[in-house]
Amino acid sequence: WEAPLTEGWLARVLPSQLEQDVEKCQPRRVMLVNRDAASARSQTDYLGQLGYSVHVAATWDELAPLVPDRTCNLLLLDDTSLGEEGPELLRQLHRAAPSTNAIVLASAGSRHEAAYRHEGIFYYAVAPFADCEIVEVLEAAFRAGRRSAAPVRTPRAPSSLVSSVFATSRSGRQVGLLLSGGVLSR
Repeated sequence: WEAPLTEGWLARVLPSQLEQDVEKCQPRRVMLVNRDAASARSQTDYLGQLGYSVHVAATWDELAPLVPDRTCNLLLLDDTSLGEEGPELLRQLHRAAPSTNAIVLASAGSRHEAAYRHEGIFYYAVAPFADCEIVEVLEAAFRAGRRSAAPVRTPRAPSSLVSSVFATSRSGRQVGLLLSGGVLSR
């Protein structure tokens, strides 16, 4: 309970063919741009405990050689350490590799959120390491590449009462809510 990332577990897996399984696994690699060495080290350690391979850069010149590596197409950009230069760095990245997803790691009250969103980011996270939100954000970013388009549903003719509501998740799983007694109307 005290250190769930390093000592906790929900299930214990004893693989029978570990070497073959490891060969088939694709490592999850991310690029981290952070100018604050202490913060970058802390973030890298945390991500390493989650099983990610992290390439750290502090400037565009350090990041640019990593961009052609198509096995690493997720960028974590630390807004706090980059300040005014963050949105421009993201602009350069998207010119060099338009399909690279970017997650902005921001602090509360950042002035650059609109600029980042204008550049087409995957997610804007405020203090994501503080509450472990980064775990879910990264999982969603890696799932996004594997996502298949959900079939388009043709709407029925409108009626005054709604008897069911259906939603499709990013992974294509459909869930429904059945309603009765005129709870919702169009």
